[in-house]
Amino acid sequence: STTGWYPITVPSTVLAGLVANNVYQNIYFSTNLQSVPDLTTQNWWYRGQFTAPATSAGQAYWLRFKGISYRAQIWLNGTQLDANAVGTMAAHEYNVTSLIHPGAANAVAILVTPPQHGCKDLSFCTVDWNPEAPDMNAGLWGKTFLDTTGPVALRDPYVQTTLPLPATSSADLTVYVDAINTTNAPVTTTITGTITKPPLTPITVSQTVTLNANERREIAFTPAAFPALHVSNPMLWWPYQFGNPDLYHLAATATVSSATSDTKAVDFGIRQFTDYRTVVNGTSFVGYKVNGVPIFFRGGGYVWDMLQRFDPRSDATTIQYVKDMGLNTIRFEGTLGNENLYDLADRRTRAPSSGRSAATSP
Repeated sequence: STTGWYPITVPSTVLAGLVANNVYQNIYFSTNLQSVPDLTTQNWWYRGQFTAPATSAGQAYWLRFKGISYRAQIWLNGTQLDANAVGTMAAHEYNVTSLIHPGAANAVAILVTPPQHGCKDLSFCTVDWNPEAPDMNAGLWGKTFLDTTGPVALRDPYVQTTLPLPATSSADLTVYVDAINTTNAPVTTTITGTITKPPLTPITVSQTVTLNANERREIAFTPAAFPALHVSNPMLWWPYQFGNPDLYHLAATATVSSATSDTKAVDFGIRQFTDYRTVVNGTSFVGYKVNGVPIFFRGGGYVWDMLQRFDPRSDATTIQYVKDMGLNTIRFEGTLGNENLYDLADRRTRAPSSGRSAATSP
């Protein structure tokens, strides 16, 4: 029974859920935050029900968590999937094909153990000027969803770009994507990658592989094996005030027996970051270049909502504020799992930097 439980919409940290249910109110006003007790001294239950889509031949079901902080025990329909899912920034996913009730009600339960105060765990934590959340952002802070694929699933597509610096008249693209055999028998699949950037001619590469039972394999497409990935006169991604933030689109598809098994897509920019050392008045400094051009990074510190609530409108406003101030970098205070903000930075020519070391990685 869920009598006495608090209804929430995930993603939601523990404190965000309690605030949404008016257990604590106006926590950003005056000293109200001090009235919230330490919420890390106990474990917290999350429970939900959902109806799974009807099944089809060869279909696999995946239960996916984009962010749980900090430890969790996970059950589906009374069967434990994981006794110790660890890591705030780690994604957790489970092939639940054998446990799901297709076209019927299913129940998922998660017992969350919060991270420790004082940055003792590799979790969200803040120092100095920013107040620490009383729950240390414990809970399902990332998206939770049920995904369906065919016998082969795709994960984590990305494109590595290399320029023949100082020239930028060509680029070599290396495409990667993970392919997962969801079955207990070998499966032959054709993996196809298509790169588009209107009005340019699309680039399509393809290879057929046989995956062992339950195998996960990184599939690579290199310029040496696929000459079409050697691109002439590429449209480059540039930081704000240095040029356009041109992005290409990669769509990856896995086909089994002429039927689409899964698709994944990602936008990417053709650019290359390099660093160098220079000495000024006897002191060594690090410098950075983008596409061979020296870049002076001008940034401001940023920390998002203390309750880790997603707000696309606020994200867009933040990016515009940075641009209006003539800055080209956002320095995140601590860790950040907001993929939407990263995507906006890519499209609007911001270079995000993470943590106290300010290592730039757009």
